[in-house]
Amino acid sequence: MTIFKSNWFKWAFGGIGATLIGCLIAYLMADSPNVTVQIDTEELVKKLAPVIGSQEILQNHSDEIRKLTDTVNRLISDKDNPKKQTALSALEKGDSVTAIKLLEDNVRAYTDKGGISPKELAVEWIDFGNIARLDNFQKALDAFQKAAQIDPSNASAWNDSGIALLKLGRPDEAMEAFKEALRRTDSPERQAGIYNNMGTLYRKKGKWDIVMEHFQKAYDLSKSYDLGESLAVSVGNLGIIYKNKGEPDRAMEMYEQAFAVNKSIGRKEGMAVNIGNAGILYAKWGEWDKAMN
Repeated sequence: MTIFKSNWFKWAFGGIGATLIGCLIAYLMADSPNVTVQIDTEELVKKLAPVIGSQEILQNHSDEIRKLTDTVNRLISDKDNPKKQTALSALEKGDSVTAIKLLEDNVRAYTDKGGISPKELAVEWIDFGNIARLDNFQKALDAFQKAAQIDPSNASAWNDSGIALLKLGRPDEAMEAFKEALRRTDSPERQAGIYNNMGTLYRKKGKWDIVMEHFQKAYDLSKSYDLGESLAVSVGNLGIIYKNKGEPDRAMEMYEQAFAVNKSIGRKEGMAVNIGNAGILYAKWGEWDKAMN
């Protein structure tokens, strides 16, 4: 009888094996606990907002901030998901690369495993896309398009795909995505936002008459349904178009109207944009005191 078959060997190494297995189980359990992360949504979004702002995709910057806020809130609420909670910690530390990797692993696991509805899975992909865009627009686009594929009725997935395509320099595809988003929603607020996005796309092409047409549609919807923030954005956009068309008086009128709407709803970010645009016009007119003020 060799030592490998002896009772001593079985006892010694069997005990060691059991101990090792026990340690391994304890380690795995310790590595995937219910991670408790104390995150203040508003503070975290403030940290991430400059990245969104620097991307300069749309006039409606606050809409992008709102989407990011919704995503952060959903991540925070899923307290039993350690990858999401660890991703939040990484974002808090400014490590978007790690956060994106964790959330990508998480959403792919959901996709492979199944067990949640297509609508829920689409939202998971949108949330991943909203974080991915902080560092990688191609990943964001892939995520938004995956969401649209899983739940074609999700207008946000199509609209977000259009925004990412626009950022990646693919305007024709972006326009098709925006058109699909319009077909998928009957919300006046969302429709107004999509028309503003379309106008922004044509503005980049310098097609001012078409830009005016889309911004006007956004304005009409916002006015009809009393959509304060959307109305402020639409009026401000019209001001930019009048300025570029060489109608500074009309532009100033639009900036003043947009400022009044923003002030009435307490939207300070919009007020600052309107004041800045008005200052540019005053400078162009040589009215430097007003421009400085």
